[in-house]
Amino acid sequence: MKYKILIILCFILFATLLACKKTKTDLSWEQKLINNKWEPLSLDKRRIIYIPIFEFNEGNRGKSYLIESVEKKDEFGWEIRRKELRLFYDKAPSDYNIGQDKYNSKALFRIKSVNDSIVELTHLSASGYASDYLLRKIN
Repeated sequence: MKYKILIILCFILFATLLACKKTKTDLSWEQKLINNKWEPLSLDKRRIIYIPIFEFNEGNRGKSYLIESVEKKDEFGWEIRRKELRLFYDKAPSDYNIGQDKYNSKALFRIKSVNDSIVELTHLSASGYASDYLLRKIN
């Protein structure tokens, strides 16, 4: 009986470690996002003005801002894990609602696909609402 419990605990630990590790896909997507600016587009490729432009930088840091307030940039940490892009704002943005939590300080996106110029994703909000849109690389 002791050995069965030990084996089950080892299996749970092993499964947890595998689930939390970044996949090769996650790492390759990170490389495509880093050091680039991305503007939000609707699925019919029209610019969305109420969603900010995102800059993803080295060290999992980034900035976002609305096109009309370029001088006011909100800083965030970011990561990609298991096909999800997560943003953690240092201070909640006041000009736009990006929040996945009630404080507007975290954002969660499910990534559908990434190539060199377009990221297709679903933005998940705290209310359960999900919206699909694209991020296009700005040169």
